[in-house]
Amino acid sequence: MYLSPPSRLRRGVIALVVLVATALTPLLTSSGAAPAAAASSPSPGYWMVASDGGIFNYGGARFFGSTGAIKLNMPIVGMAATPSGNGYWLVASDGGIFSFGDAGFFGSTGAIKLNKPIVGMASTPSGKGYWLVASDGGVFAFGDAGFVGSTGSIKLNKPITGMSPSATGHGYRMVATDGGIFSFGDAPFFGSTGGTALAKPISGMAPTPSGKGYWIVGSDGKIFPFGDAAALGSASALHSVAAVAPTSSGAGYWAVGADGALATFGDAADLGHPSGTLTRPIVGMAVLPAAAAGTVGAPTTGVTDPVTGGTLPSTDTTSTTAPQAVSSREFASLPIAGTYGTPPQLIVDPSHPARHICEPWGADAQPNHPCLPANLSNYQYPEEIRSMILVGNRLFIGGFFHHLVDSATPAPGKPGYADAAFLAELDANTGKPIPGSTFAANAHPDLTVEAIAASPDGKRLYIGGRFLNVNGKSAKRIAALDLATGLIDPTFNPPVPNDSVHSIEAVGDRVYIGGSFSDIDGDTRYATVAALNAADGSQIKSFVAPPTFGSLAGRQGQGSNTPGVAYDLVVPAGGQYIVVGGDFLHTGAPSATLYDAHAGLIVLNAADGSLATWRPHNDRPVFELDNSPDGKTIYAAEGGAGGALAVFAVGQDEPTSVNHVDGDALGVAVAGDRVYLGGHFDVGEPNPYDICIHTSPSRCGNSPDHTPHRHLIAYDLSNCRVYAPPPGSNMPVTPPSCMADPKFTAQADTAEGPSHMLAGPNFLYVGGNFKNTLDKYAPDGGKPTFHPGFAMFPAL
Repeated sequence: MYLSPPSRLRRGVIALVVLVATALTPLLTSSGAAPAAAASSPSPGYWMVASDGGIFNYGGARFFGSTGAIKLNMPIVGMAATPSGNGYWLVASDGGIFSFGDAGFFGSTGAIKLNKPIVGMASTPSGKGYWLVASDGGVFAFGDAGFVGSTGSIKLNKPITGMSPSATGHGYRMVATDGGIFSFGDAPFFGSTGGTALAKPISGMAPTPSGKGYWIVGSDGKIFPFGDAAALGSASALHSVAAVAPTSSGAGYWAVGADGALATFGDAADLGHPSGTLTRPIVGMAVLPAAAAGTVGAPTTGVTDPVTGGTLPSTDTTSTTAPQAVSSREFASLPIAGTYGTPPQLIVDPSHPARHICEPWGADAQPNHPCLPANLSNYQYPEEIRSMILVGNRLFIGGFFHHLVDSATPAPGKPGYADAAFLAELDANTGKPIPGSTFAANAHPDLTVEAIAASPDGKRLYIGGRFLNVNGKSAKRIAALDLATGLIDPTFNPPVPNDSVHSIEAVGDRVYIGGSFSDIDGDTRYATVAALNAADGSQIKSFVAPPTFGSLAGRQGQGSNTPGVAYDLVVPAGGQYIVVGGDFLHTGAPSATLYDAHAGLIVLNAADGSLATWRPHNDRPVFELDNSPDGKTIYAAEGGAGGALAVFAVGQDEPTSVNHVDGDALGVAVAGDRVYLGGHFDVGEPNPYDICIHTSPSRCGNSPDHTPHRHLIAYDLSNCRVYAPPPGSNMPVTPPSCMADPKFTAQADTAEGPSHMLAGPNFLYVGGNFKNTLDKYAPDGGKPTFHPGFAMFPAL
């Protein structure tokens, strides 16, 4: 199962640099078609995958996630490792692709009706694309994988069972169950068993590291070498061989059976294999690439996969594991079509009680009133998505919505899935409900879900919000659900906050909650932020956060005795701190002062909740926070009369950059040095001294430096500059301001726009109450696309 890094279970996803590709076949994998000179020593690790997507990792091969605890539409049939050794792909028989670590998502056939099932895949040498092959030999190319032919229109004697790429990536070959070889592009033909009487059918193939040969393996373990493939023996002692994979030298190979038994030949070392009875058969194997051998080792500490016992990469900053390079993910400006969204908002949202849905004088006086059923296509706002989390290929969304609608149909969308009220589960690659899943119907909270987090062990989904019942059982504002079923976990019995929970962080043996509550179980010592024991939900009474007061509404601040609100929490690397963002003017005690240099953003000691010595300089409400992939930088989406993206290095009081927009910034998602911001703003304003930033309300559309980005903008944090104060102004020098990425031109409509964002490995997920997205600024010809409340922008 894929989980975000433990330091940011709500939305962080590590992106890693792609170096070289490995070759792999579905039921039979290899370490790739690298030149022989580059492969001089045995690979120090390998992965095995079962049909449920459970991953078994050995040697230096690390665990990056699995689908072992996810209900799949179709079984997994193979896997491929990325060339860096920092990720892998899994492929299902319907062509669904599951990407983990630095494996990029470039497309799938999961939503296509196939003539025959997918039986395997192979990656390109760049790692930026892959091919899928079906049992009829139909080939599907994605990313930089080129299509050079197939047997899809040929009547085959026997079905295709595997494929491998050529050394250059400009060709590929397929093998049938009778051992017949079909070569395309520059993939040479070195021989086959097509005319040989076989005791058992062929189950797959693997190329030699030089690309000048290949092995074919039968399900009985008989191995046939061709070209420069070494003849080292067969794995006849194994039961139903599923895969064979060569060492990086080509002087050895492994064979693995469906039961996990392993056979080694030549310089292939036994680094381990599953023991005992498996619940699902092994269907594929991938080897740690030669380029990664010795540089990517097992982490010193980490999170254990509950399904296979594999280990997630550690976030322990004291680890001696070689550092992982982080690349920047860039997303397209046009979202994918056909996703599901939220229906028209015709009921007052408790978070926005003043929002006009239907005028009080009624529809009778307004024949064209948007609330009339006949005119619903004219509605103003969709119901709002406010929280999201990615768990493997499952995307969970929460907020104020009563069901989902199909955005492929014209506005207001075709209603469907009425059981998905306030909490829904979508396919992370299609944005559609997962067929057959009963998670949402089982969960069925009775009011809004404002926060979602997953437990580090992958067994629970924590939800927080305004709800009072889940599964028809009492669960006041916080609950733990079984991630597999959606049913409430009866072993988790939390205390009762007196008001809404807006954020949850699950870290180690604790669950931190933040919100607008002013007491817990009637005890006013516990307000705004609290800590619970993950084991049973009981409150940790020794964790006492300082109270917050007042509000930053109107930018000038409103001092009062009213407790503040914690909208979001993040835990940076090391687990020492809890960063709290929200709407509050003062911390510790009320004050008549209407300015506080630490308003809206405070840091608590994770151990006891006390105010930390790290005190970020801030004077704006913070609506959402995100962590950098390494957990050492915090990004804040800030509001006010002119909002901003503020960037803070952990432990440093002054921001490293402040990047202005002319309205509230509500959502933020980090993807390397690209940071995506959403909210109800119209333009980005790079000049921090422009008068439009310092007026209320801010309108920066006429400033000389503005960039039009209605509700969505991407910042390039590798391209920043310091602006000089106007001459004679005596204004202090401000932090650097970073430039907007001109390639990301997506826009959103409605007065408020996106309110929550999540950068996954394959998509940028955007939720809110927008009705349409646009590919560029409307006055420049941007075309609206109906995406009510939810949109998915694919990675480039």
